[in-house]
Amino acid sequence: MTVNRCKLVLACMLFVLLLTNCWPSSSVIETIVETPLTESEFETPIPPLMLEPTILPSSTPTISPTPSPSSTPTASPAPLAASGLIAFVGKDQRLWFTTPAGQRQGPLTAEGWVQSPAWSPDGKTLAYIHQADGQNHGQVVLYAVDAEQSDTLVEAPEHAGALEWSPDGRHLLLDSGTGAVRQLAVVEVASGAVLYETSALGYAWSPDGLHLALGLRQPLDTPISLETGDSVSLAILVLEAREMQVVFAGTSERLYFPRAWLPDGRLFFEQLDWDERLQTGDDSRWTMHYITGRIDEPQPTQDIPTAFDREAILARLPEEFRSASTHSFSWSSDGQCMVFQSGNSIYLFDWAAGGEPRLLADGASPVWQPLP
Repeated sequence: MTVNRCKLVLACMLFVLLLTNCWPSSSVIETIVETPLTESEFETPIPPLMLEPTILPSSTPTISPTPSPSSTPTASPAPLAASGLIAFVGKDQRLWFTTPAGQRQGPLTAEGWVQSPAWSPDGKTLAYIHQADGQNHGQVVLYAVDAEQSDTLVEAPEHAGALEWSPDGRHLLLDSGTGAVRQLAVVEVASGAVLYETSALGYAWSPDGLHLALGLRQPLDTPISLETGDSVSLAILVLEAREMQVVFAGTSERLYFPRAWLPDGRLFFEQLDWDERLQTGDDSRWTMHYITGRIDEPQPTQDIPTAFDREAILARLPEEFRSASTHSFSWSSDGQCMVFQSGNSIYLFDWAAGGEPRLLADGASPVWQPLP
């Protein structure tokens, strides 16, 4: 074999040996097929805050499916303790739901307007006033959340205002009117019957739902210059007997306004000492225990739970929310979080952690669903 031929064979052998050592065997090769990404696929998809609206032929709410959660939410996460639906009136004047995380469902009612949503104490039924387009009067509607069904309870009067459930869930208080003096109707939920009607300036349910405290107008021989013209007495309606008991009779110099009936059984009320000559007065706050037929001596207020003290709530919020436009406070079941209306927007506030309230939706009258 010539020298040149030997060199050629040796070079070939070295080349084959080099390939064998550097290239993996076919038994461990995996075929990877890559598809070029478009520019939009480089971004993490963001779930929508709001479901597509469902336009319904009637006022019966229908819950749209909740979108699957995403690992990249569009808003700051809600506190872990916050749960349950929040009902509110949207800027379209229709009923909406939102979760604490900001995922909305609705609109849940047909054209027209909705007001005063109110959850039953067990969180299973939402009451609200609905007035369809072209109608002169609205209706009080009860919506059963689990069954997704609604029924009309009673016709709503003209200038209907707030709805408030009794704590035992057996009655609804329907408030109407255009001034400080409100017309009240106590409606039995099971039958839709109006059990009692009166006018009052302020009201509060007892924790057991058996009594209703009222600021009852007290006629005066000489009217005073307040809007009522009359004085205001503190009275208790015993619902089962449908009897009214006046606790403190109002005079031209002293007026009484119930504010809340606290969970520990104390009735929280305000007393206005009025000077008609100066047309000015001094407010003081009191509590007392009431048992049918017996009244304890009133005591100056102390240890009022924050949820019943508007001034204490406002003091905890950032300064820009401490105004008359901030109202409609509603709490989560564990008391750690709160929603409220300020202007035409709804905010969620982590009461335990503090900080800045988070914008939840544009709308009004938020109410947080009670949970067991």
